[in-house]
Amino acid sequence: MYATYVVRELDAATRAMTLERAANEFWPQLRAAAGFRHFYLIQQSDSQTLGIILWDTAEQAAAFAAVTDGWQATMDNLGHRRIVSGGGDVLEIAKG
Repeated sequence: MYATYVVRELDAATRAMTLERAANEFWPQLRAAAGFRHFYLIQQSDSQTLGIILWDTAEQAAAFAAVTDGWQATMDNLGHRRIVSGGGDVLEIAKG
């Protein structure tokens, strides 16, 4: 399994509109992508979020990169500052 992630400082003025756009523009494409497993959006503080996407393989994540990059550019343009982003192999998942 492979994961990609991004940490952002969200602009409160456009937060609600951004989540609505994500639900309409990005998440449907993500759900339909080959190898997509899960998406998590975690509120870290009042203004920071951590987004994590789990994929079957790094190759499938790479095949979707153009869509992801386009959405990241949208987020940048809406004033949500990217702090860090990346990806890597998932070493372990503990299930309850």
